[in-house]
Amino acid sequence: MKSKIGICFLTIVIILLALVTIEKINTQRAADNAAIIAQSKDKDKDAKYKEEKDKKESLQTSNEAKNARYCIINDSGMLSVYNGAASEKYFDTGVYFEELPDEVKNKVINGLYFFNETDLYDFLESYSS
Repeated sequence: MKSKIGICFLTIVIILLALVTIEKINTQRAADNAAIIAQSKDKDKDAKYKEEKDKKESLQTSNEAKNARYCIINDSGMLSVYNGAASEKYFDTGVYFEELPDEVKNKVINGLYFFNETDLYDFLESYSS
């Protein structure tokens, strides 16, 4: 009789341990899923913010183009300096487009405008080898 009670008690303890373990696993999975969803939302938010920022910069760049004295554009893989209207080429810079950081490449693709020689040459010096 005592051995039957002992076996029943042991079986109940094992079942309870199994249930607790299963609950812990489910709780961890739920927490992992919540973290993944939160990261996904953050990435979406960051992407929307970057898109809005790029759109504003694009509008700003096109408005600035009207008053700029110099414009840098990608000319067959090398940056070239043009007048503000990008109609007359002043000189090739010797700076290769592919060597620029992605953020600068995006600006150059749309035309990178400068209002004075100092800013122009500061930019060129920072990216020339």
